[in-house]
Amino acid sequence: MSMSWIRSAVYEWRARPEAILFPALVHSICMGLKGLPLTYLLREIRCEEYAASLPEVPPDAAALCRSVTVQKAYSADVALFVTIATVMGIVLSGPYGTLSDLKGRKRALLLASSLNALGDIWLIVCAICGALRRPWIMQLGAVLSGLGGGFSVLLSGHNAFIADTTRPTERSWYLGLSLVMLWVGGALGPLVSAPLTDHQSYATSLALTALGWLVYILYVAFVLRETRVPSAEGETSSILSILSAASEERAHTHKPVVRLMVRTFVEPMRVVAVNRAILFPSLGMLGGILAAGSFEFVVPYCDSKFGLSPNEAGVISAVMSISRAVSVVLVLPVVLAAFDKFSKRQSQKVSPEAAADEQTPLLSETGDDAERVLPAHERDLEEPKIEDSSIARELIIVRVGLAIDAVGMLFLWRSRSALEISIATAIGSLGAPAAPSMQALVTIGAPQNEMGRVLAGLSVLESLAVALRNPVFFPLFQTTLERMPGAIFGLAAAIYLLCDFLMLFLRPKQYIR
Repeated sequence: MSMSWIRSAVYEWRARPEAILFPALVHSICMGLKGLPLTYLLREIRCEEYAASLPEVPPDAAALCRSVTVQKAYSADVALFVTIATVMGIVLSGPYGTLSDLKGRKRALLLASSLNALGDIWLIVCAICGALRRPWIMQLGAVLSGLGGGFSVLLSGHNAFIADTTRPTERSWYLGLSLVMLWVGGALGPLVSAPLTDHQSYATSLALTALGWLVYILYVAFVLRETRVPSAEGETSSILSILSAASEERAHTHKPVVRLMVRTFVEPMRVVAVNRAILFPSLGMLGGILAAGSFEFVVPYCDSKFGLSPNEAGVISAVMSISRAVSVVLVLPVVLAAFDKFSKRQSQKVSPEAAADEQTPLLSETGDDAERVLPAHERDLEEPKIEDSSIARELIIVRVGLAIDAVGMLFLWRSRSALEISIATAIGSLGAPAAPSMQALVTIGAPQNEMGRVLAGLSVLESLAVALRNPVFFPLFQTTLERMPGAIFGLAAAIYLLCDFLMLFLRPKQYIR
């Protein structure tokens, strides 16, 4: 085995979809590491402020921190932090998508991750310096993370890398693996930060987050290959079109930048909205992400009802992430294999010869040609050959998965202990395969030459869903905390069922080209 062969293999692997899975894992670990220390640091600050406002401090400090006043105050701080980051991510999704298309995926990923790292470094400074331990000062970390596009810009960048390096027939599998990395990292992060948070080592936990961002930046900079290298003619024409639009706007208004930003935001949404085969799964993703936002209130909900330690909170978060990953990695392949076997039997009953012919293209794709990374212009010319049975399979997975998600939320509503919460979370996680199947339907329905804009539009909808979580669930949580706790989980179940109803209007023939 020569060194030149090894170099060639490594060089090719750096532009394979597997290469993006490690930074996707590190990204989700960083987000998981930050959640608990941020939440409990804000809880401690609000508890200290509330204790200072009382004429006499009660002996039970734990009961004081679980009071409704403190719960409402720090949950509002967390909601504001998340909302700032996600709203800024929505606004900047378009510019980041343009940067990714014109200058390459790596440059966009490096810029976004660097700004996210600066936001976490600011939280470390606030945790260490007593003068900066103020909720409104800590919100600057949300602003810096928002300038980096928050969570969704990096996630869409990973999906764009996968779209650049995969064929449509294999894309859903790698999108599912990317989500698995998200869930696994979301499980590992809280498990690592929970013991540190339990000992009030907030700065140490956040320092691990900053270290994770450093690993991410170095990997993207020196390991990943650039997969989006537009031709000079295409890049020049794109830049000229932007400059031309700016000149035209400047001739009619004094606010060309604002107009261009609005246009950049609206264009991906227009591409998504004109095609029902893309729009409905995208709306399903929006509803699913919005409904999943109710889980963010599990900690204050359980804390107010029966008390919840950081370790128990970490276990619940880990159960959700691990059970979702298991559903995609283990349960989903079994379902797919059973469905494929059933479909082949049905097709053989109808026409054995036709069934054999239908398998020929699939066998040809397992050769060497399926392994190479095609240039962008060649992929744009290719039209995916999608079978009716594969679309029907994805639609069934989506419909059943959303129904299971709704059932899990109803069980969560009726839970009365940390153990019951964990069991209900595991049940609902069986519906996790619906998410990669909806993403697969979006990419299958998208024309190859509009894939980037479609993914940008999907990213905007996902960011919008995250931004709407707190405005939708927070007022309901505040209102029902004393009289009807857990009502937010009932609302989440209704949203899942509404998305499931919407999926009934999709048919496989809408995806066949």
